[in-house]
Amino acid sequence: MSPTMYSVTARRPRLHFVWMGRLPYYARLAIESAATVMPDAEITLHVHGGVNRNIHIERLERTTTVAIDEICVPELFEQCAAGADPYVRLIERLTSPAAISNLLRLAILHREGGVYLDTDIVMIRPVHDPADHGAFVGREWVWEQNRRRVAGERDTGDRMDVATWAADWALRRLDSRLARGAWGIAGRPPDPRRSRLQVNNAVIGAPPGSRFVARALDAALDVDPTVRFALGPTLLDDVAHAAPRDVQLLPPSRFYAVPPAHSFRYFEDETLELPRDAQILHVVASNHRRLLDRLDETDPRFERSAAPYWRHGRRVRAAGHQRRLRTAVAVGGR
Repeated sequence: MSPTMYSVTARRPRLHFVWMGRLPYYARLAIESAATVMPDAEITLHVHGGVNRNIHIERLERTTTVAIDEICVPELFEQCAAGADPYVRLIERLTSPAAISNLLRLAILHREGGVYLDTDIVMIRPVHDPADHGAFVGREWVWEQNRRRVAGERDTGDRMDVATWAADWALRRLDSRLARGAWGIAGRPPDPRRSRLQVNNAVIGAPPGSRFVARALDAALDVDPTVRFALGPTLLDDVAHAAPRDVQLLPPSRFYAVPPAHSFRYFEDETLELPRDAQILHVVASNHRRLLDRLDETDPRFERSAAPYWRHGRRVRAAGHQRRLRTAVAVGGR
Protein backbone atom coordinates (compact mmCIF):
# COMPACT_ATOMS: atom_id res chain seq x y z
CA MET A 1 0.00 0.00 0.00
CA SER A 2 1.21 3.48 -0.83
CA PRO A 3 1.94 5.53 2.32
CA THR A 4 0.18 8.57 0.88
CA MET A 5 -2.84 7.36 -1.12
CA TYR A 6 -5.85 6.47 0.99
CA SER A 7 -8.59 5.98 -1.61
CA VAL A 8 -8.70 5.17 -5.30
CA THR A 9 -12.46 5.78 -5.57
CA ALA A 10 -14.81 8.72 -5.17
CA ARG A 11 -16.06 7.44 -1.79
CA ARG A 12 -15.43 9.52 1.28
CA PRO A 13 -13.29 7.56 3.74
CA ARG A 14 -14.95 6.82 7.09
CA LEU A 15 -13.13 7.35 10.39
CA HIS A 16 -14.47 6.32 13.79
CA PHE A 17 -13.62 7.35 17.35
CA VAL A 18 -15.27 6.10 20.56
CA TRP A 19 -15.61 7.95 23.86
CA MET A 20 -17.34 7.66 27.26
CA GLY A 21 -17.69 10.48 29.78
CA ARG A 22 -16.28 13.99 29.57
CA LEU A 23 -14.21 14.57 26.43
CA PRO A 24 -10.72 15.91 27.23
CA TYR A 25 -8.67 18.23 25.05
CA TYR A 26 -6.23 15.54 23.89
CA ALA A 27 -9.16 13.53 22.44
CA ARG A 28 -10.46 16.58 20.63
CA LEU A 29 -6.95 17.18 19.26
CA ALA A 30 -6.87 13.59 17.95
CA ILE A 31 -10.16 14.07 16.10
CA GLU A 32 -9.09 17.46 14.78
CA SER A 33 -5.86 15.94 13.50
CA ALA A 34 -7.90 13.50 11.41
CA ALA A 35 -10.06 16.35 10.10
CA THR A 36 -6.90 18.26 9.19
CA VAL A 37 -5.05 15.44 7.43
CA MET A 38 -8.12 13.89 5.75
CA PRO A 39 -10.44 16.85 5.13
CA ASP A 40 -12.79 14.86 2.89
CA ALA A 41 -13.28 12.00 5.38
CA GLU A 42 -16.54 11.37 7.22
CA ILE A 43 -15.55 11.37 10.90
CA THR A 44 -17.83 10.08 13.64
CA LEU A 45 -17.35 10.33 17.38
CA HIS A 46 -19.42 7.46 18.79
CA VAL A 47 -20.42 8.24 22.38
CA HIS A 48 -21.43 5.54 24.86
CA GLY A 49 -23.49 6.50 27.91
CA GLY A 50 -24.76 9.85 26.68
CA VAL A 51 -23.05 13.01 25.44
CA ASN A 52 -21.38 14.97 28.24
CA ARG A 53 -21.39 18.44 26.75
CA ASN A 54 -18.37 20.72 27.16
CA ILE A 55 -16.33 23.12 25.05
CA HIS A 56 -14.52 20.30 23.26
CA ILE A 57 -17.76 18.68 22.13
CA GLU A 58 -19.03 22.08 21.02
CA ARG A 59 -15.88 22.75 19.01
CA LEU A 60 -16.19 19.38 17.27
CA GLU A 61 -19.84 20.05 16.46
CA ARG A 62 -18.70 23.13 14.54
CA THR A 63 -16.33 21.01 12.42
CA THR A 64 -18.33 20.22 9.30
CA THR A 65 -16.78 16.78 8.69
CA VAL A 66 -17.35 15.52 12.26
CA ALA A 67 -20.61 13.95 13.48
CA ILE A 68 -21.40 12.90 17.05
CA ASP A 69 -23.45 9.73 17.43
CA GLU A 70 -24.90 8.21 20.60
CA ILE A 71 -24.44 4.44 20.67
CA CYS A 72 -27.40 2.12 21.13
CA VAL A 73 -25.69 -1.11 22.18
CA PRO A 74 -28.40 -3.63 21.15
CA GLU A 75 -28.72 -2.06 17.69
CA LEU A 76 -24.95 -1.91 17.25
CA PHE A 77 -24.47 -5.64 17.83
CA GLU A 78 -27.62 -6.96 16.17
CA GLN A 79 -25.77 -7.89 12.95
CA CYS A 80 -23.29 -10.13 14.78
CA ALA A 81 -23.54 -13.86 14.12
CA ALA A 82 -24.43 -14.55 17.77
CA GLY A 83 -26.97 -11.73 17.89
CA ALA A 84 -26.89 -8.78 20.24
CA ASP A 85 -27.83 -10.46 23.54
CA PRO A 86 -24.46 -12.07 24.47
CA TYR A 87 -22.64 -8.79 23.80
CA VAL A 88 -25.15 -6.77 25.79
CA ARG A 89 -24.64 -9.16 28.72
CA LEU A 90 -20.85 -9.00 28.32
CA ILE A 91 -20.80 -5.19 28.30
CA GLU A 92 -22.98 -5.15 31.43
CA ARG A 93 -20.26 -7.21 33.17
CA LEU A 94 -17.41 -4.92 32.13
CA THR A 95 -16.24 -2.19 34.50
CA SER A 96 -13.36 -0.81 32.41
CA PRO A 97 -14.20 1.86 29.79
CA ALA A 98 -11.24 0.57 27.75
CA ALA A 99 -12.67 -2.95 27.65
CA ILE A 100 -16.10 -1.63 26.63
CA SER A 101 -14.47 0.44 23.91
CA ASN A 102 -12.60 -2.64 22.67
CA LEU A 103 -15.93 -4.31 21.93
CA LEU A 104 -17.71 -1.24 20.59
CA ARG A 105 -15.03 -0.47 18.02
CA LEU A 106 -15.30 -3.97 16.55
CA ALA A 107 -19.07 -3.76 16.26
CA ILE A 108 -18.89 -0.33 14.62
CA LEU A 109 -16.42 -1.56 12.01
CA HIS A 110 -18.42 -4.73 11.42
CA ARG A 111 -21.57 -2.72 10.76
CA GLU A 112 -20.21 0.39 9.01
CA GLY A 113 -16.66 -0.30 7.87
CA GLY A 114 -13.89 2.28 7.85
CA VAL A 115 -10.96 2.97 10.14
CA TYR A 116 -11.23 3.02 13.92
CA LEU A 117 -8.77 5.30 15.75
CA ASP A 118 -8.07 5.67 19.46
CA THR A 119 -8.42 9.16 20.95
CA ASP A 120 -4.78 9.21 22.07
CA ILE A 121 -3.41 9.58 18.55
CA VAL A 122 -2.31 12.37 16.28
CA MET A 123 -2.74 11.68 12.58
CA ILE A 124 0.39 12.51 10.61
CA ARG A 125 -0.56 11.29 7.13
CA PRO A 126 -3.79 9.89 5.65
CA VAL A 127 -4.72 6.32 6.51
CA HIS A 128 -5.85 3.91 3.82
CA ASP A 129 -9.45 3.19 2.96
CA PRO A 130 -10.12 -0.49 3.78
CA ALA A 131 -12.89 -0.50 1.18
CA ASP A 132 -10.02 -0.45 -1.33
CA HIS A 133 -7.24 -2.18 0.57
CA GLY A 134 -9.00 -4.69 2.85
CA ALA A 135 -8.71 -5.15 6.61
CA PHE A 136 -5.50 -4.04 8.31
CA VAL A 137 -3.96 -3.60 11.74
CA GLY A 138 -0.54 -2.48 12.88
CA ARG A 139 2.04 -4.25 14.98
CA GLU A 140 4.27 -2.77 17.67
CA TRP A 141 7.34 -3.87 19.60
CA VAL A 142 6.43 -4.99 23.11
CA TRP A 143 8.39 -6.50 25.96
CA GLU A 144 8.68 -10.24 25.40
CA GLN A 145 7.16 -10.96 28.82
CA ASN A 146 4.35 -8.43 28.49
CA ARG A 147 1.60 -10.93 27.81
CA ARG A 148 2.63 -13.16 30.70
CA ARG A 149 2.89 -10.10 32.94
CA VAL A 150 -0.67 -8.90 32.36
CA ALA A 151 -1.95 -12.47 32.82
CA GLY A 152 -0.05 -12.82 36.12
CA GLU A 153 1.93 -15.81 34.87
CA ARG A 154 5.54 -14.71 35.50
CA ASP A 155 7.71 -16.70 37.92
CA THR A 156 10.88 -16.03 39.92
CA GLY A 157 13.06 -17.06 36.99
CA ASP A 158 11.94 -13.95 35.14
CA ARG A 159 13.42 -11.50 37.64
CA MET A 160 16.75 -11.02 35.85
CA ASP A 161 15.01 -10.12 32.59
CA VAL A 162 12.74 -7.73 34.49
CA ALA A 163 15.75 -5.99 36.05
CA THR A 164 17.53 -5.71 32.70
CA TRP A 165 14.44 -4.35 31.00
CA ALA A 166 13.84 -1.84 33.81
CA ALA A 167 17.44 -0.58 33.67
CA ASP A 168 17.22 -0.10 29.91
CA TRP A 169 13.91 1.76 30.31
CA ALA A 170 15.38 4.05 32.98
CA LEU A 171 18.36 5.01 30.80
CA ARG A 172 16.11 5.81 27.87
CA ARG A 173 13.86 7.91 30.09
CA LEU A 174 16.78 9.86 31.53
CA ASP A 175 18.10 10.61 28.05
CA SER A 176 14.67 11.69 26.86
CA ARG A 177 13.80 13.83 29.87
CA LEU A 178 17.16 15.37 30.77
CA ALA A 179 18.89 15.58 27.37
CA ARG A 180 15.85 15.66 25.08
CA GLY A 181 17.33 12.58 23.35
CA ALA A 182 20.74 14.15 22.67
CA TRP A 183 22.65 11.27 24.32
CA GLY A 184 21.40 8.85 21.67
CA ILE A 185 20.19 6.27 24.21
CA ALA A 186 16.43 6.78 23.95
CA GLY A 187 16.41 6.06 20.23
CA ARG A 188 18.25 2.75 20.29
CA PRO A 189 16.30 -0.07 18.58
CA PRO A 190 14.42 -2.50 20.86
CA ASP A 191 16.47 -5.48 22.05
CA PRO A 192 15.22 -8.38 19.86
CA ARG A 193 16.11 -10.82 22.65
CA ARG A 194 13.58 -9.21 24.97
CA SER A 195 11.01 -7.89 22.50
CA ARG A 196 8.45 -9.27 20.09
CA LEU A 197 5.95 -7.91 17.60
CA GLN A 198 2.31 -7.81 18.67
CA VAL A 199 -0.85 -6.43 17.09
CA ASN A 200 -2.30 -3.33 18.71
CA ASN A 201 -5.95 -2.28 18.35
CA ALA A 202 -5.53 1.51 18.49
CA VAL A 203 -5.89 1.60 14.69
CA ILE A 204 -8.08 -0.94 12.87
CA GLY A 205 -9.20 -0.75 9.28
CA ALA A 206 -11.92 -3.01 7.90
CA PRO A 207 -14.66 -3.00 5.25
CA PRO A 208 -18.22 -3.67 6.44
CA GLY A 209 -18.76 -7.31 7.38
CA SER A 210 -15.01 -8.02 7.43
CA ARG A 211 -14.19 -11.67 8.17
CA PHE A 212 -11.36 -10.53 10.41
CA VAL A 213 -13.63 -8.36 12.54
CA ALA A 214 -16.36 -11.02 12.57
CA ARG A 215 -13.83 -13.57 13.85
CA ALA A 216 -12.71 -11.14 16.55
CA LEU A 217 -16.29 -10.53 17.68
CA ASP A 218 -16.91 -14.28 17.88
CA ALA A 219 -13.68 -14.85 19.82
CA ALA A 220 -14.52 -12.03 22.25
CA LEU A 221 -17.30 -14.16 23.73
CA ASP A 222 -14.80 -16.88 24.70
CA VAL A 223 -12.06 -14.87 26.45
CA ASP A 224 -11.78 -13.99 30.14
CA PRO A 225 -12.78 -10.30 30.20
CA THR A 226 -11.21 -9.80 33.64
CA VAL A 227 -7.70 -10.17 32.16
CA ARG A 228 -6.30 -6.83 31.04
CA PHE A 229 -6.11 -6.46 27.23
CA ALA A 230 -7.99 -9.76 26.73
CA LEU A 231 -10.59 -7.93 24.64
CA GLY A 232 -8.02 -5.62 23.09
CA PRO A 233 -4.54 -6.19 21.62
CA THR A 234 -4.33 -9.79 22.85
CA LEU A 235 -7.61 -10.69 21.14
CA LEU A 236 -6.67 -9.14 17.81
CA ASP A 237 -3.17 -10.59 17.93
CA ASP A 238 -4.59 -14.09 18.38
CA VAL A 239 -7.22 -13.68 15.65
CA ALA A 240 -4.71 -12.17 13.20
CA HIS A 241 -2.33 -15.09 13.63
CA ALA A 242 -5.12 -17.67 13.47
CA ALA A 243 -6.45 -16.31 10.16
CA PRO A 244 -3.57 -14.40 8.49
CA ARG A 245 -5.32 -14.21 5.11
CA ASP A 246 -8.10 -12.09 6.56
CA VAL A 247 -5.97 -9.10 7.58
CA GLN A 248 -2.82 -7.22 6.61
CA LEU A 249 -0.27 -6.79 9.39
CA LEU A 250 1.44 -3.44 8.93
CA PRO A 251 4.91 -2.69 10.33
CA PRO A 252 5.47 -0.62 13.50
CA SER A 253 6.59 2.35 11.42
CA ARG A 254 3.01 3.05 10.28
CA PHE A 255 1.22 3.52 13.61
CA TYR A 256 3.57 2.58 16.46
CA ALA A 257 7.02 3.93 15.61
CA VAL A 258 7.90 4.04 19.32
CA PRO A 259 7.27 0.99 21.54
CA PRO A 260 4.48 1.67 24.05
CA ALA A 261 6.85 1.53 27.03
CA HIS A 262 8.90 4.32 25.45
CA SER A 263 5.97 6.56 24.51
CA PHE A 264 7.39 9.30 26.76
CA ARG A 265 9.65 10.07 23.81
CA TYR A 266 6.72 11.62 21.94
CA PHE A 267 6.51 14.30 24.65
CA GLU A 268 10.18 14.73 25.58
CA ASP A 269 12.61 13.58 22.86
CA GLU A 270 13.30 16.52 20.56
CA THR A 271 15.62 14.40 18.40
CA LEU A 272 12.86 11.92 17.54
CA GLU A 273 11.99 11.93 13.84
CA LEU A 274 9.11 9.69 12.79
CA PRO A 275 9.60 7.21 9.91
CA ARG A 276 8.82 8.45 6.42
CA ASP A 277 5.82 6.12 6.17
CA ALA A 278 4.40 7.02 9.61
CA GLN A 279 0.67 7.74 9.47
CA ILE A 280 -0.27 7.79 13.15
CA LEU A 281 1.45 8.95 16.33
CA HIS A 282 0.04 6.84 19.20
CA VAL A 283 0.96 8.26 22.61
CA VAL A 284 -0.59 5.52 24.84
CA ALA A 285 -2.77 7.63 27.14
CA SER A 286 -2.68 5.06 29.96
CA ASN A 287 1.05 5.76 30.35
CA HIS A 288 0.56 9.53 30.59
CA ARG A 289 -2.80 9.94 32.27
CA ARG A 290 -1.79 12.82 34.52
CA LEU A 291 -0.21 14.84 31.69
CA LEU A 292 -3.07 14.31 29.26
CA ASP A 293 -5.90 14.84 31.75
CA ARG A 294 -4.44 18.26 32.58
CA LEU A 295 -3.67 19.21 28.99
CA ASP A 296 -5.37 22.21 27.44
CA GLU A 297 -4.88 24.22 24.30
CA THR A 298 -2.94 26.95 26.12
CA ASP A 299 -0.09 24.58 27.07
CA PRO A 300 3.12 26.47 26.17
CA ARG A 301 4.84 23.28 25.00
CA PHE A 302 2.75 23.44 21.84
CA GLU A 303 4.69 26.56 20.94
CA ARG A 304 8.17 25.83 22.22
CA SER A 305 8.86 22.09 22.14
CA ALA A 306 10.22 20.19 19.13
CA ALA A 307 9.16 16.78 20.49
CA PRO A 308 6.74 15.06 18.07
CA TYR A 309 3.49 15.37 20.03
CA TRP A 310 3.84 19.10 20.52
CA ARG A 311 5.27 19.69 17.03
CA HIS A 312 2.49 17.88 15.20
CA GLY A 313 -0.11 19.18 17.65
CA ARG A 314 1.02 22.70 16.79
CA ARG A 315 0.26 22.04 13.13
CA VAL A 316 -3.21 20.69 13.94
CA ARG A 317 -3.98 23.68 16.17
CA ALA A 318 -2.95 26.13 13.45
CA ALA A 319 -5.15 24.34 10.90
CA GLY A 320 -8.08 24.38 13.33
CA HIS A 321 -7.66 28.10 13.89
CA GLN A 322 -7.74 28.67 10.13
CA ARG A 323 -10.90 26.53 9.80
CA ARG A 324 -12.66 28.50 12.54
CA LEU A 325 -11.57 31.78 10.95
CA ARG A 326 -12.94 30.75 7.55
CA THR A 327 -16.22 29.67 9.17
CA ALA A 328 -16.55 32.97 11.02
CA VAL A 329 -15.91 34.93 7.82
CA ALA A 330 -18.45 32.82 5.90
CA VAL A 331 -21.10 33.27 8.57
CA GLY A 332 -20.42 37.00 8.82
CA GLY A 333 -20.75 37.40 5.08
CA ARG A 334 -24.25 35.95 4.89
